[in-house]
Amino acid sequence: MKKLMILVSATILALTAKAGNTEVKPFEGVNVDVPACVRFVYGETYGVDIQATDSMAVSAIRYNVQDGVLKIRSIDGADKPVENVCITIVSPQEPTLTVGRHMDVKPTKRVKKAPDEN
Repeated sequence: MKKLMILVSATILALTAKAGNTEVKPFEGVNVDVPACVRFVYGETYGVDIQATDSMAVSAIRYNVQDGVLKIRSIDGADKPVENVCITIVSPQEPTLTVGRHMDVKPTKRVKKAPDEN
């Protein structure tokens, strides 16, 4: 059983492509024009982390900060549609989100930080 669990875990890790958390310039807004799960995480810096089950999907996504807006798009001429992508956006404050016209937004429950315990 233990060998099976190790094999399954190794397979999942091998199938998951990850761009890694990359720091970006500060932004106040985010514009996403890629079908993806988008999560916001509070942090001290600004960053983007892109994960997908297909490494080609990760390499087909570009992002940059322009006029205070983090823009996330698929590159022109991508061979196939981008699928099964999760984008994590790190920011010290909650940015304004706008999405492409073919996207659906499903808000999730906001989780508050637990108070510091002494």
